Amino acid sequence: MTPELEQKLFADFPTLFEYRSNRMYPMAYGIEHGDGWYGILRAACFIIARHEEKKAEPTFRFTQVKEKFGTLRLYNEGFDDYTDGVIKMAESMSAVTCEQCGSPGTQNKGGWISTLCEGCRK
Repeated sequence: MTPELEQKLFADFPTLFEYRSNRMYPMAYGIEHGDGWYGILRAACFIIARHEEKKAEPTFRFTQVKEKFGTLRLYNEGFDDYTDGVIKMAESMSAVTCEQCGSPGTQNKGGWISTLCEGCRK
C-alpha cells in the first residue's frame, strides 16, 4: 500500500495500529498489500473501532496486515466473536476484489496466487 494511504489509516485508527512502530510485531513493516484493498481495510477498521469504543477496555490491535494466497490477511490480538466476523468478511471480500485497483477481480489458478481484474492482470 502506498505510504499516503497507510498514513491515513494510521492517523484515523491509531489504537488499532498501535504496533506500527513496535519492531516486535510485523505491523512495524507496514501494510503489505496493494491499494485496491484500501476500501475493504478502511471499512473493517471503521467497524472494529466503533465496536471497540463500546468496551470498557479496548483490546483489539493489528499485528500484521498483508496479502497471502491472493487474499487479505488481518492478523490481530484482542479479538472477540464480533471482530472475528468482521475480519472474516474483509478477507472474503478481498478474494473477489482486485488488489491493485479495487475493481471486481478473480484469482488465478496457477503460480503465485493473486486476485486481480483483467486489466491489472495484463
